[in-house]
Amino acid sequence: MYRMLSRELTRFRMQIVDENNSIREIEEKISGGLIEELILQAHNELKLLRIMKAWKPWEHMKETEEEKKAFLQHFSSFRQGNPFFSVWEQHEAKRHDPTPRRER
Repeated sequence: MYRMLSRELTRFRMQIVDENNSIREIEEKISGGLIEELILQAHNELKLLRIMKAWKPWEHMKETEEEKKAFLQHFSSFRQGNPFFSVWEQHEAKRHDPTPRRER
């Protein structure tokens, strides 16, 4: 399951990078932070994959066929867009006008 989720996330991010030339647009569409943070996340993901390969945690897990089918059906609904959708606040785009104080 982890492999499928990480593969789908990577494909989504690669598609966004291929379609956009502006770094700001990439950051907005991925909604994962700054480009530097996304690169750091990718490096950490590679480290984790190497650790997982050595530990082989999947050998100790027993899944029934029904659990696998249920997960695949649930996961197939993510293919329309960002599988990990989140909205990041952009403070520079919003104007902040403080409410005026009442006169005494």
